[in-house]
Order: sequence, then structure tokens, then C-alpha cells
Amino acid sequence: MGPRKTPHYLFNLIFMSRMRNKALAFVLVEGRTDEALWWDFTVENNCRLERVNGKQNLLSLLDSSMFRDIRGLAAIVDADYNLILRSDELDRQNLLYDNTCPDSEIMLLDSPALAKILRNHLTQVEIEEVHAFAEKLRHEALKLAEEIGLFRCLNAKHNYGINFKEFNLKDVIDVETLEFDRSWAARRLCENIRELQSDRLIAEVKALRNKFPNGSIKLCNGHDAVYIIALIFPSLFEREFGVPLRDTTRLALASTTLSASLRTAYEFDYFVQTSLFDEVRAWEAVNAPFRIIRD
Repeated sequence: MGPRKTPHYLFNLIFMSRMRNKALAFVLVEGRTDEALWWDFTVENNCRLERVNGKQNLLSLLDSSMFRDIRGLAAIVDADYNLILRSDELDRQNLLYDNTCPDSEIMLLDSPALAKILRNHLTQVEIEEVHAFAEKLRHEALKLAEEIGLFRCLNAKHNYGINFKEFNLKDVIDVETLEFDRSWAARRLCENIRELQSDRLIAEVKALRNKFPNGSIKLCNGHDAVYIIALIFPSLFEREFGVPLRDTTRLALASTTLSASLRTAYEFDYFVQTSLFDEVRAWEAVNAPFRIIRD
């Protein structure tokens, strides 16, 4: 597990490391999956990733006087619903994020990574058909993820205290029709919140939907999208190709493994096309000689 990464520990780590390498950049990330994702893209020997267990811990470190003036220190975070709510949470020096995709998993899905995974598992299907199916699967999953994303965004805006951890998406998604039961979702989400009625929540969801027409990935949560892909994959596959999905493929693309597969399939060339890549390069331009991303 290693030492507990307190602010003093991190400060001393940076100080001691810079004694050996004055050009060593330090990049704070939220957790282990972020560290795994960015590891292969960073400059070898000249960039060190440090996970700090969550966005709020990361932001607190950036705000502290201990770290504010350290050169070559940056952080990569998921913007989440701040892309829509436009709060000042992301208005910090040395904070880097993608301004199109709300989190890293949506960024992975906004690339050919899913198609790459499927063509290595659906080898019984022609590659052109696999690619078309991957795009349809991605489209349908993101459309459904937007639906629950409307509720998540309102919760983030108004701090309703909705407990999404105990909410199961399979209870409100019909895997055959690919329809989302918005009314039932509202009732379930309001169950333990006395001050919030489902009719009011539905009205707020409709108003937010009018502001953001279908196709806005900024509404999506990556964990929701990956879960939905795994949920609707078998029925959508059978509908498209007329045969049941193999059990081995179903297990290989379960939600617990799909996130890891997406990270593995995500290539540097995909990352180069993102706004986060541009943000990193802009940071490097004004923080020479520190570098984060390899060439």
C-alpha cells in the first residue's frame, strides 16, 4: 500500500525527488484507475503520477499554501457536472481537465476503443459489421446514460442528497425496447427524501432536458454508461445478428471488466485528439522544462 499520502508526505516527496531530478513533473490524479490510464502516456523518468484518493482531496492540495507555489505541479481531474453547472470549482491554476467529456470513462467511449474491444471478441462477425454495431451500442448506451445523468446533474446543482449508490439502473431500463422509465426512476430516487417529491423532480428533469437536447455527452456519467453497455449488450447483439451472445463474450464484457478493457484499448493517438491533450500541452508550454505527456 505504501505510506499514507498526507500533504506533508507529498511535499517531502516532491522536495526529495527534485534533489535528484530538477525537471521532474508531479501530476496529482484522483485514484488508481486514473493512474493506470495515464501511466503509459507520461514522459518516462520525468513525470510522476500521485493518486490522492478523490477529487476533493486533490483540490484541497492545490488550494493549500504548501503546494500553491511549487513549480511543475499539476493535477488531472474529471470535470463531471461542472461542465454544465459552470461552478468555480475548476477555476484553479494547474488544474487540467477535458472540456468536452465529463470524466475519463466517457472520454474512452468517445473514441474507437469500444470498437477495438468488440472486434477482438466478436470474431465470428465481419469487422465492418462489428464497427457498426459498436457505434450503435455506444449510441444507445449514452442516450440512456443521459437520462439518469439528468437526475445526477440536478442533484449536483441543488444538493438534494439523492443516494445513487442504492439505485439500480436495471430496474428502470427495458433491455428489449431500450426505454428508460423516467417516472419510476424519479419515485425511486425520492423515496427517502421527505422534502423532494417525484412530480417536482420530473418537472425539473424535463426543464433540464429542454436546455440540453439528446446527444449531450456532458450529461453522462462514465460508470453509468459502462454499466448500461454491459446491460443492453446481449439483447442488442441478438437483435442485430439473430443469434444469442456467447457466454464467454458476455462475461468478458461485463461492467466489472469493461472499464479495464477500455483503458487497455485506449491508444495514445486517440488521446492526442482530445481537449485534455491540448490543455496539457498548453501547461507544458508555460511550465518548461517540466513535461507531462510523451511525444
